[in-house]
Amino acid sequence: MGPGAVRARTCNGRDELAHKLKLDRLEFRRRNNTDPVRAAEFDLGARRFGWAERRPAVNTNLPAYIRRGVGVASGGWRSLGAAGPEAIMVARRDGRFEVRIGSQDIGTGTRTMLTMIAAEELGMPLDAVTAQIGDTQFPFSLPSGGSATSPSDSPAVHLKRRLFRIAAPMLGAQPDDLEARDGTIRVRFDPARTVLMTEVCGRIAGDSISATGERVPNYQGFRHDQAGCQFAEVEIDIETGVVRVLRVVAVHDAGLIIDPMTARSQVNGGVIMGVGFALFEDRRLDPQTGLMVNPTMDDYKLPGPLDTPEIDVTFVEVANGITNTGVIGLGEAAHVCSTAAIGCAVYNAIGVPVRDLPITPDRVLAALGRI
Repeated sequence: MGPGAVRARTCNGRDELAHKLKLDRLEFRRRNNTDPVRAAEFDLGARRFGWAERRPAVNTNLPAYIRRGVGVASGGWRSLGAAGPEAIMVARRDGRFEVRIGSQDIGTGTRTMLTMIAAEELGMPLDAVTAQIGDTQFPFSLPSGGSATSPSDSPAVHLKRRLFRIAAPMLGAQPDDLEARDGTIRVRFDPARTVLMTEVCGRIAGDSISATGERVPNYQGFRHDQAGCQFAEVEIDIETGVVRVLRVVAVHDAGLIIDPMTARSQVNGGVIMGVGFALFEDRRLDPQTGLMVNPTMDDYKLPGPLDTPEIDVTFVEVANGITNTGVIGLGEAAHVCSTAAIGCAVYNAIGVPVRDLPITPDRVLAALGRI
């Protein structure tokens, strides 16, 4: 790594300490863990990964120059969101709905999340709701980032009260007695008294009605953090120093999972990002100007399709009591322990730690004393 380069360290300390204490590395982490959710995640991940069966670093079925190793690491985050964001929900006479918020979608599924929550709130199918975001004419929201978008924006989605006021006379009930479900508004304790949501919308006096919901401060809640752990298996050619990540088992909690598909994609992205941080990404800065001297894709290496491991994602849903949706962000949490698990697996494979990132072939060979 040249002068002025940004230096990062691998996370081998716990493994080295476990080795000196003659303890299984996962057991060492269990004994030093105080988070009950992570304790359950360790057990679930170990079973899915086959930790007990995969611990040996040397596989006799492989060529002599190939080493395999496994590693485990844990991580956490506090993506609880913040007060302030507002969302406008609009109901139109033709039975279509819109949710509008000033947030952005940077590829993490903000539109999908808002649409699903609005549809759940209204008891309507997804195709009845459209999310419009990222416009300065819409209400305030926090910038997308820090895993704060979903937990900040989702509790701001409200509209039912105005629709219930229209439906109450139609059903001979009070607004507080009503619920929205399966495309209808009905009396909560007398489901036979029901009216279609489209009929209620047809009673809107003008073209539409709207309601603004504000994201209030977090409640006291049950849990104010989140946990996660990942298990990684690597293969190393000790003649060339090349490292490949074969598979990763990731177990995470993120409060209530709104959309499992986008949540799984988020973890997949975090794992791939962790592979890049562990093996390829090396930002080099000029010590005089502070400018990055390898800013192009020719010089700054990122993982490609052939570098992507098999990824197995499992979620542990946790009721945290923080907001009316119980959503927690997932972006950083999925990235935090990916790199550490890979670094620990490299240490397990070759028997010596590589202490700097990225774990490039020259660093592997240097650690083995071959250059």
